Amino acid sequence: MESICRFCRHVIGHAATACEHCGAPLTQHTTSHEPDPPTAPTPSTATTVGSGLLALLTARARPRWRAVVVTILTAAALGWVALRSLAGCELMFTTPGVSPIVAALPKQLRSAATCTPVDAGVQRCVLTPEDALLEGDLTGGKPLTFDARLVAPAPLADTLARWRVNGAVRLDGEGTFVATGPTTSVWYAQSRSGLRIDTSPFVSADAGWTFLGRAGLLP
Repeated sequence: MESICRFCRHVIGHAATACEHCGAPLTQHTTSHEPDPPTAPTPSTATTVGSGLLALLTARARPRWRAVVVTILTAAALGWVALRSLAGCELMFTTPGVSPIVAALPKQLRSAATCTPVDAGVQRCVLTPEDALLEGDLTGGKPLTFDARLVAPAPLADTLARWRVNGAVRLDGEGTFVATGPTTSVWYAQSRSGLRIDTSPFVSADAGWTFLGRAGLLP
């Protein structure tokens, strides 16, 4: 029980009949011990909660964007590698309708010959006797026929081993080999590209070498 002065509002905590400061009468006051009502969330608290939710949503969305970016970069890198591989490939696949075997022939030979597929992986090509590549009666007035193919490294190595028995000559450091067959035909192989050519007979071995030089097959 407390007493409060009616005049100066001085609080007296013990029993008294008048204010000790001014002498005015006192009013009895009972102190309430009820608990304080709960306080409402302050605006700063609500702001903090909203910021936390936004940060959480942003953090969850971020890995998805990262995955998309990684996928795009990976696809771009693979495409670049594929283009580089095709650009460095010996065979030219850029001309629609042209066999890879024919595309591997030197330009002057590819332009002069008429080639048709005769077997899986084999093109049979023909040059007329009047063609400039055969000028000088290199074939005795007959058309020149040759089979062209692309051979994998291991089988080509076996073929070259047999050709060496027949005196095959290696012409450069890139693995260009030439041999003359029993009927003065010419055997040609290029290890780097895998191109192999077997011709019909020439009038002589020298005629065969002349043709190889004109056709762009010699280094």
